[in-house]
Amino acid sequence: MDIVEAVMNNLKGKTKDELRNIIDDAVSSKDESTIPGLGVVFSATWKHMSEVEKNQVMDYVDRGLKAT
Repeated sequence: MDIVEAVMNNLKGKTKDELRNIIDDAVSSKDESTIPGLGVVFSATWKHMSEVEKNQVMDYVDRGLKAT
């Protein structure tokens, strides 16, 4: 099983609150092993966004990168 399939299987059936907690925990931890999972989540989400949503996300990404 590859990382994408493993992450998607682990997240399948989770509620929005559960997903939020998983993402919050991954972002707040300093554990680099969570980075690939966040990439899988971002990739899966990106594939289903409209161009307008993608542009909004890029505004958030740009703002976040400038703030670091």
